[in-house]
Amino acid sequence: MWEIISATLICLFAVFGFVAFLKSLIFKIYKPENENAYLILNRLEECDDLEYTLRSWIKRVEWLGKSAPDRIIIVDKNLNEEQKRICRYFCRESNIFRIMTLEELYETLEK
Repeated sequence: MWEIISATLICLFAVFGFVAFLKSLIFKIYKPENENAYLILNRLEECDDLEYTLRSWIKRVEWLGKSAPDRIIIVDKNLNEEQKRICRYFCRESNIFRIMTLEELYETLEK
């Protein structure tokens, strides 16, 4: 009985692993050359742990490699001075971040 259950679980994990491998292979092969991918962080004024959130996004981008977004845009809507200071620090440390107002964001996305 245990042999059947363990063999079923192993086969199930093997199928999931194979599907994940095919998915990553297809996305790597068919990724366009001139793709612009943006990640927009909009609700940071409600974020208590802003520094941790931005550090977490840096690690995610490093881990994703080629499938990572080209730019992470921080929308400046009512950010206080401390939050702006933290965001500016991360913009200097990592060139993937950019702080924009809503107007600048609309202009960028229209292009």
